[in-house]
Amino acid sequence: MCEMREVTAEDLLKSSKEVADKVEPWESGSFTFVKKLEDAARNHGRVDDMMSGTRYQAAVAVKKMPNSWVASGPDEFAKKHPSECECPWRNIGLMAELKKKGFHATCQLLDVFRDEHYTYAVSEMATGGDLFSWCLSRQDPTPEREAEMLPLIAQTFSAVEWLHALGIAHRDLSLENILLTGAAQSVKIIDFGMVYLGRTCPPASTLGPGKPSYQAPELHNKREYDGFLADAFSLGVVVYAMALGNYPWQSTKPGRSRIFDWVFCHGITTFLQRREIASFFSPELLEVMTALLQPRPADRLGLAKAPGGEESVPFGIAGGSLRRPRKANGGISPAHQLAQWHQSQSRQMLKRLAQVTQRLQKTMPQSLQAWLALVDAGALRFGKVLAGATRSNFRGLLSSQPCLLACARAARRNSGCAALHEPWSTRESVLANRLLS
Repeated sequence: MCEMREVTAEDLLKSSKEVADKVEPWESGSFTFVKKLEDAARNHGRVDDMMSGTRYQAAVAVKKMPNSWVASGPDEFAKKHPSECECPWRNIGLMAELKKKGFHATCQLLDVFRDEHYTYAVSEMATGGDLFSWCLSRQDPTPEREAEMLPLIAQTFSAVEWLHALGIAHRDLSLENILLTGAAQSVKIIDFGMVYLGRTCPPASTLGPGKPSYQAPELHNKREYDGFLADAFSLGVVVYAMALGNYPWQSTKPGRSRIFDWVFCHGITTFLQRREIASFFSPELLEVMTALLQPRPADRLGLAKAPGGEESVPFGIAGGSLRRPRKANGGISPAHQLAQWHQSQSRQMLKRLAQVTQRLQKTMPQSLQAWLALVDAGALRFGKVLAGATRSNFRGLLSSQPCLLACARAARRNSGCAALHEPWSTRESVLANRLLS
């Protein structure tokens, strides 16, 4: 019977210590090396496919990590590496805890061994490889590819929904961390070294949890974020990569990827409506990707039911469902507030913006790109202050870029719209970097 009580920090620490206390001596003669599976870069080691006829009946995956990194247990590791977001004992302890909970959508931890130099974590082998290999073995985007990937997506959604129900934010979901096993291609989620117990995660470090292509953009804002919605964004990248065989962008950090900067400015819907995407896939799959890849977490859909019991919104994939997150400000999201404000201001301001653009094209072509970037990245958000300034002395304003940024900030302070009082968003950070570079 599966226990659905959330995993607590005390549970995780207890399981980690139990495993650390039961570490056995590594007997190399009992294992036969088959092949290297992958590097475990963040753990300074590697994962190998190995056989042990005397102890296990099938091939196993062995993660080999130096003792200087792993330490003797979770307490010593925390003392040696207090700022690390990757923790091998968190991964080991959570695998043990998930086994107690009856969570079957992972490769079960079997044993942990140690010799003089290395620690070896032995787990079940996923015989079908990871989703990255699955993508490489498929042809170009086709409806047949979509039909083949849908059951895998459904299983992945179900597994992540289960993790969230247990209070676990994975924070490192990727093609490489989702494995397939058996003739039925059962999905297994691995690598729990970056998990956080709880929905509200602390500000991300410089490297942040997860891989650059998969990181939700709010991780770069240096403040608390919703770990479950960040997982949903990572799943959106997984679905996109499975469908098209490529990543949508290389990074979500401001200024690192022109593609993502464009998506943040223009929206994911426009990006996914490109002919090379929309012509191959069903509207339902495109809707799933659109829902998961929303740059702003307030607009993004998460897995499972909200804590208040809000109903799920199905998207036509059996075994997986999506829901709209709860909104702040009386049920209206900040993004919706902003859209309403845009609509009320747009007619008069667009006329003024067009006049300024024409004037710059004739008199200050060197500043035109900066102005277009401002308009493109959401000049309407900065309101009447910018538009009012352009009527009299916009030439001087643009010639001094810090003044332009100061004017933008003044517009935020003076506006009566609640959405404009939020901290700087990724889009605004991108704009500021462009204007001050």
